[in-house]
Amino acid sequence: MSWQTLLLADIQTGLSAQELTGVQTYALQSGQPDPTPAVIAAAMNEVRGYIAASSTIVLGAEQTIPDKLIDTAVDLAVWKLVTRFPGKLMATDQRRQRYTDAIARLKDVAANKFRIEVPTVVSTELTSGVLLPQVSRSTILQRVREEENGV
Repeated sequence: MSWQTLLLADIQTGLSAQELTGVQTYALQSGQPDPTPAVIAAAMNEVRGYIAASSTIVLGAEQTIPDKLIDTAVDLAVWKLVTRFPGKLMATDQRRQRYTDAIARLKDVAANKFRIEVPTVVSTELTSGVLLPQVSRSTILQRVREEENGV
């Protein structure tokens, strides 16, 4: 498992081609850009924010999230995109539930109740108010093993 960037192709797993085209073009003012890239970035930042709230999890390289949380980020992004429309045109109860479940999963990540993989490249961003040092993957794995063995 690795850490990766959330892509438009990932979002296409949560929206049909017609829906994606609709959210990319609906209610845009003249010259206003497609909202999808900003929504993808916001979803990734939200996922990384919950990871950073954990006192034991280190963040991977900037603009990446764990593979295990790609579907979670997709659910966040899809909800943000479909709620741009008036009424419940695309904001179905099923999508609302997926969004709610995604937030619950992220809260579990922050509370260390949902384990994610150790990144191969560690970020220098602040996590729980502490600047993370650049450390090697082997050092991180050693610390994880020590923690698991109660050392």
